[in-house]
Amino acid sequence: MLAQIADRTTVDYPWLGVNEAMEIPELARADAKLKERHEALKILVNSGLVVRQQQPARVRIVPAITAAALRHDAVVIRQEAAVDLEGTG
Repeated sequence: MLAQIADRTTVDYPWLGVNEAMEIPELARADAKLKERHEALKILVNSGLVVRQQQPARVRIVPAITAAALRHDAVVIRQEAAVDLEGTG
């Protein structure tokens, strides 16, 4: 999910809608339930890696350098996560 947020944001617009952050094609194929995605987002917020705003419902990665680093390898990170999830399911 962190890679998804990084991939869908830019330095100029660091915010992403919560629903879009959770719409990860690789996770849908791995049968990751919506509840699990909400829990993953909660963990990212509690860890301080992601800030969540309630109105409008959106998220961003902090610090910005983290987002830039993830954005560079976002596709590979998501693909590897999907393979890991398929192996555990």
